[in-house]
Amino acid sequence: MVVIIVLVVLAALVLPFIGGHITQSNRTPGDTPVGTPSDSSDCSVLCAEWDQRRLERCQAEAAAAAAQRTVDNLRSDLAVATGVAIVLAASAAAATLIPVIGYAVAAVLAVAAGAALLAAEFILGELAAAGSTLTHAEQRAAAARQAEADARTRLIQTCGDKANACLSRPGPC
Repeated sequence: MVVIIVLVVLAALVLPFIGGHITQSNRTPGDTPVGTPSDSSDCSVLCAEWDQRRLERCQAEAAAAAAQRTVDNLRSDLAVATGVAIVLAASAAAATLIPVIGYAVAAVLAVAAGAALLAAEFILGELAAAGSTLTHAEQRAAAARQAEADARTRLIQTCGDKANACLSRPGPC
């Protein structure tokens, strides 16, 4: 009997986390690919390639910023859910001191505290998935910045002074 109770408690603690992780994983948008350099030595092709890498960098940095906002929001939600669970648990403990109906009130508050704890665990699962997404988005943004720098270097080295017209154009973001 004790084993069954332990398994039920463990399932109650683990399943919300897994559910939150799966839910957040399904919300993750697709990646924006970072292009590969061409073999061309044509300045107009290299300029277009540099423009494309700048656009990819903008998109990757925007995705990383959105992922960071998601993580920040989930951290805030987790703090609120945890705080609510703590307050409800403390209220349940205090309610036991009320004569006659104290244990009934404490039971209701304890159930509410358990629900808040499950919500916090669900959010924790979402936060874990969002953290992975953020790490991946930051890596993509770093790769996009490097690809942009490489395209700019190829443009300057190949085209020399002809590259100035391309380099003077405003960025896409």
